Amino acid sequence: MKLEEIYMKLFDFSRPTYYKKKRESVPALSLIERYFSEKDLLEYLEKGVVSKYENNTDALLDQAIFSAKHKSITYFEQIDKLPSKQILFDILKKIDSNDSSFTVENSKMRLIDIISGAELQRSLIKNSQKQKLLTLLIEKYFSKIEVYAMIKYPKEVFDYAGLFGQTKFEK
Repeated sequence: MKLEEIYMKLFDFSRPTYYKKKRESVPALSLIERYFSEKDLLEYLEKGVVSKYENNTDALLDQAIFSAKHKSITYFEQIDKLPSKQILFDILKKIDSNDSSFTVENSKMRLIDIISGAELQRSLIKNSQKQKLLTLLIEKYFSKIEVYAMIKYPKEVFDYAGLFGQTKFEK
């Protein structure tokens, strides 16, 4: 299919209308010519989507998982030396990663609320200090999407043997 035919089908133009709009330099045509390839337009006409633009959320989430993993290594291992990490693991094990009520926008606040109210079997004074440190680490160093990645994909973020001893995240 020729490019002019693609535009005619895309805009439901006749051939004379297409050439008239092209001569008039209609902004929509210029925009599409500049940012979409012929292949993109054909894919859109055939499938109703341009796949290279549909997968951006996966790329963002992959980056968030990588970043959360890197930050967890940095902050839990170098600063905290494990205690708050165990509290986080205990909490994440109790959260259903398929719970659709956790969104990118609310995950960080909800996790901090859960940590603040966490009742674990350790001594109250030690536990309270660990909870405060964990809350501070998450508030200060982790973005909303990184916390979302921790909740939704805990194994991908925390499952790396050897960095925290032999501890592996298991649900």
